[in-house]
Amino acid sequence: MNETKTRPNTDYIDNNRAQSLLEKWSPVLDYTSDKVSAIDDASTRLNTAILLENQEEWCIKEANNGNVAGTNSGAFGSTLHAGAQSDAYQTDDSYAKGDARLPKILIPMIRRTFPELITNEIVGVQPMSGPVGLAFALRYKYATTSLDGTEVGGQAVGSGVAGNPGTLATAKGGQGTNELGHNHLATGFTGTVNTSLSTDLTVAGLADDDGVGDDHWLEGGLSANDAGFAAALSAFEMDKTADNMPTVELSFEKTAVEAGTRRLGARWSVELEQDLKNMNGIDVDAELTNAMSYEIQAEIDREMIIRMVQSAVKAGSGTGFSTYRVSGADARWMAERNRDFYQKLIVEANRMAVRNRRGAANFIVATPRICAILEMLPEFSWMTVDGNVNTQPVGVAKVGNVGGRFNVYRDTRTEAQYNLGATAENNKVEYALLGYKGPEYYDTGIIYCPYIPVMVQRSIDPNSFYPKVGMLTRYGVVDHLFGASNYYHVVFVLGLGTAVGSGAAAYTPFQ
Repeated sequence: MNETKTRPNTDYIDNNRAQSLLEKWSPVLDYTSDKVSAIDDASTRLNTAILLENQEEWCIKEANNGNVAGTNSGAFGSTLHAGAQSDAYQTDDSYAKGDARLPKILIPMIRRTFPELITNEIVGVQPMSGPVGLAFALRYKYATTSLDGTEVGGQAVGSGVAGNPGTLATAKGGQGTNELGHNHLATGFTGTVNTSLSTDLTVAGLADDDGVGDDHWLEGGLSANDAGFAAALSAFEMDKTADNMPTVELSFEKTAVEAGTRRLGARWSVELEQDLKNMNGIDVDAELTNAMSYEIQAEIDREMIIRMVQSAVKAGSGTGFSTYRVSGADARWMAERNRDFYQKLIVEANRMAVRNRRGAANFIVATPRICAILEMLPEFSWMTVDGNVNTQPVGVAKVGNVGGRFNVYRDTRTEAQYNLGATAENNKVEYALLGYKGPEYYDTGIIYCPYIPVMVQRSIDPNSFYPKVGMLTRYGVVDHLFGASNYYHVVFVLGLGTAVGSGAAAYTPFQ
């Protein structure tokens, strides 16, 4: 199945440096095997090269600081093992102080795991060059009187319509945070108005929708003449004299991001290591390290999903989340119910486009049962399943797309993560998370900022003398500078078998 992949902009790194890194790490980036898939996406390829460079620099510093030889310092060799160990790079296991070579396990681990992160497809990725960095976003604003402070293109912020009681103002006050595309006039109110854009009714006052103060509702209807309104609108939009010509100015918004650490450890007995090595030829150290790398990969994907859901829930009912009760579906048969549910998803996806001024939702992350519903739709297209499926059996896995509109991802760990606090096992949450990711790396609700992809530390337990291995990864996560909640919406499904029944008295989404 051929798919058009989004290729985020990579202007967070100098083009010459980007080309240099791609050439330096091309032997690793181009490598494929029965266990390692090709990197098709250009942005993922560049980000992988940046992380490999970060890994090498970290190992150089660690080796020069006098770490124990052969533990977490060393370098990949120039040849590859043949046969079953084709993913491991040939290199000696003995390192001297100052010999800043990468351990042979790190290169194949980074090459195999990072490009397979579902995070690369559903959030923006901006690699960090140090433990503390900045996440960026460009902002275009008008800088003239009638459009002072309004933004080009309509970023995800409030419309800020202001006016006196009884009057709909044509010019928006210079708040400096409003975007173009959020109504030049107060078109969010129904009815017609006269030439002066004022009413003879009592209006409670239109407050800036910045989340502060009371919500005011228009009482009664507006009466006026459409011709006068059209004339005023035309005069407002066409007034492009030299003194009032809209001028665009650019600002470079940024926020600090600090790399955190995710850790995972393992231990095993000497007897187990000897038995597996002698009887099956299995290296316990390598097996556990690979297993932990995939576990950390799954945890990162899960963290991004949880963050998306939390951002949506915080936006409140109707805007950030809604519910769908199976018992209330306008359907007689299962197929009709599935179509009714899909219509609900389309409605909420289109409403997201109104809020974020970017586009409708273009991906869905859902529980296995919700994915089953989507997979039964006639317009669903499955991913090609073969021996090199680029998804993992744990965590979040891509299953296909619906009508070329939504990429669908199955969240296999949802039921273990979320419930409504009930003790019964059948009170688990079923949900579908709608999200939007644009063509730019910052045109998304969440930005993932990886720093050091893998750090491996080995030791011996002083009491049991059992080998122990610890794995760490460092990365930062930052929400969209102009509001993450506008990019996500969660539909909680009630009454779907193992989910909460339609008779549930109180429903509170997880925080």
